[in-house]
Amino acid sequence: MGRRLNPHFIAASRANATGPAQERGLGVALREARSSGALKLANRGLRSLPHEMFEEELEEGEKFWEVCDIQSLDASQNLIESVAGEWSRLGALRTVRLSRNRLEALGDVATLPLLEVLDAGHNALVAVPVVTSTVLRRLLVPHNRLRSVAEPASRALEALDASSNPSLGRVIARPSSTLDASGAGLVSFAASDTLQTAGLARNALESAVVERAFAAAKRLSYLDLRDNRLGPSLVVEVPTLSHLLLHNNSLESLSAPRGLTVLDVGKNRFREVPGCVLSCDSIESLDVSDNDLTGLPPELGFLSALQRISLHGNPLRAVRADTSCDKLKAYLRSRANREPPERRRDRDPAPRPAGGTLDLRGGTHHLTLDLATSILGGVATLDLSASALASLPAAAIEVLAPRDLRAADNQLTGDLGAILAQLRFANLQTLDLSGNALCASDAQPPGPPNVANLDVSRNRLDAIPPAVTTLTTLRELRLSRNAITSLGHQWTTTLPNLETLDVKMNKLGCLGDVWLAPNLRVLDVSDNDLSYIPPDLGLAPALAHLVLHGNPQRAIRATDLPKDTPKLLARLRAKLSSSNDDHHQRPRVGCCPSADQQKPRDDLLRAPTDDDRRRAKLRAKSTEHRDLKSEDVGVME
Repeated sequence: MGRRLNPHFIAASRANATGPAQERGLGVALREARSSGALKLANRGLRSLPHEMFEEELEEGEKFWEVCDIQSLDASQNLIESVAGEWSRLGALRTVRLSRNRLEALGDVATLPLLEVLDAGHNALVAVPVVTSTVLRRLLVPHNRLRSVAEPASRALEALDASSNPSLGRVIARPSSTLDASGAGLVSFAASDTLQTAGLARNALESAVVERAFAAAKRLSYLDLRDNRLGPSLVVEVPTLSHLLLHNNSLESLSAPRGLTVLDVGKNRFREVPGCVLSCDSIESLDVSDNDLTGLPPELGFLSALQRISLHGNPLRAVRADTSCDKLKAYLRSRANREPPERRRDRDPAPRPAGGTLDLRGGTHHLTLDLATSILGGVATLDLSASALASLPAAAIEVLAPRDLRAADNQLTGDLGAILAQLRFANLQTLDLSGNALCASDAQPPGPPNVANLDVSRNRLDAIPPAVTTLTTLRELRLSRNAITSLGHQWTTTLPNLETLDVKMNKLGCLGDVWLAPNLRVLDVSDNDLSYIPPDLGLAPALAHLVLHGNPQRAIRATDLPKDTPKLLARLRAKLSSSNDDHHQRPRVGCCPSADQQKPRDDLLRAPTDDDRRRAKLRAKSTEHRDLKSEDVGVME
């Protein structure tokens, strides 16, 4: 049917095989490739590519309609010296991997029209010809003997790896995302303005070349310029840059963006810590080893994100090079505290643009009204955690207008409602007051009008404060590790948007009518004193995740608790009476039944209330839903 059995298949395979087992393995690989589209020839000791891969003949038993085009070839880790063959017959190839062979030329591989990935690293290539594919995305040719790499025809090139080619000298191609030309003998280069990662270590680049190449960079986040000829100064003002590696150059001064998280300027000629470092509030790792530093500025002690600092190889006398980062920062802060107040004010956090983060954790700075007014445009996040605050500086907070206010682990006391009344700012959306000593009162002052997330865990609350119920925009409420005994019976009229309620590790003995909360999706009441789980909880209209473990209740076995919440709710609904009037014979919703509630009472014949009608309607809908599911199952059967 257009294809015929290749009579020379076995004989030709023997040319590459070193034994019967490898011969069979090669035949299997070719057969699988015709059915899967992926030809896997890696690590087989091949000295050349099998010519059968370029032919269309089938083995006995193969069906032509089950054959597909080969789209992927992996012949890496072999002994291949030449890739000669009729590559035009493999026009569907998209990925070719030929790394770790003995190739000196790519031949017609570069002419594949749909090639997207070409990996020819660790060979003996002298040149890379023009790759004609217009969809080439990745060109990987590290560890060769390259003297030239032609610019590919593709405008979609994302990554180029030409590292460890010391005779290359020049890279013409401009990948849009990743460039690795370390150890390529570069003295000049040009970069795409969309480049994100640049590995340029072990070259001969000078500062002027680097500054010119990245002057228009918009997305660069990683820049490796170790072991070059940079100096005596360097300016790299790319706002998106987070990793800057400049080890082993001749730099004496540096200007870098404030967003750095990793900076390596070891083995240079710095006599003091670069000034740009002191404004990098997000810096986590700093290497200033093997320089000429004789002292450290106290400002380093206020870099809250700094976790690692390397100082060895400097003529420092006041501190030991092996001092831990935390101890070093504490020492530097103590030096700052012994300075006159006017000098300490100079080290207050610099004004931030709108949308930034003002981190005042640990009480190392004090939020004053003067400081707040100096920060034009406000901040997105204000962190006052662990600052030993006995009260909140409400006036300064109002000026900053943060969306996220964190005041955890302080010494705030008194009524939670009074704190909320001080923070009636329209911008405030997230409020963290956990780890204080706040309590609840009956007062209901209005609080922040748009707050969506409130955390008051680890306080002294014995009930849900009425002030919280006025926060109609609240979506997440965390009350864990308090002393709350009941959830109350206000859920039909308050907190209409609440989606998450965390009340774990309290003293809950009653769930109240929390099941009536219209949008509640997550309810965590674990590790409490609940001895009774009301079946009404199964009628919660939006509940998707219920956590009950760690309670003395026996209605639901402990082995069933971690399982699917919908099944758990269905079990609770099954316990409800099908009669619309039977709910009068059950105890008060959410509470453990008492002896008096189990006795017959005349007042059970009272007229139904609005809550009674609402419960009856929900039960009717639940019963109707179960009946419809049963009918669907019957139809399927």
